[in-house]
Amino acid sequence: MPNAKYDKKLSANYSSLIKQDPLKVYAQYPSTLHYLKNIKNKKILDIGCGDGLLPRMLAEKGAKVVAFDVSKEQIALAKKLSRGINIKYLVASPEKFKTAEKFDRAISTMVLIYARDLQEVKDFFTCAYNALKPGGILAADHKIQALQNNAAQKIKNNPA
Repeated sequence: MPNAKYDKKLSANYSSLIKQDPLKVYAQYPSTLHYLKNIKNKKILDIGCGDGLLPRMLAEKGAKVVAFDVSKEQIALAKKLSRGINIKYLVASPEKFKTAEKFDRAISTMVLIYARDLQEVKDFFTCAYNALKPGGILAADHKIQALQNNAAQKIKNNPA
């Protein structure tokens, strides 16, 4: 996750694809918004925000949003697309993100699929846990099938 590589062209193309991706448009984002319920005035952290589409949707519903991504290109694009909307964007990875601020909700869509090992999975959940207020909610939508085989093998070889 910390070494995601984007260039400006790939970043812009990815942003265009997200807006047309039926899985995101009709399933992931609506289900995330439904799960979060009333978000007006709630503080929400988006872990792996990409071009900021979901943070913009949240802010438009009255949430106070902080969002980060490992890609400086994606964050630059998110800031450009979010002009006039009060969202704080940062370049960071789950293992490097630090804040004293606590959030009512943490969200993430399709980030864990980029985890290269169990440590990155642990870093992701540690980041979310540390950022949430007591009783806070993590809404994460991920397919980690590719990671499952690798993780199962590591657990089998190194039971702790």
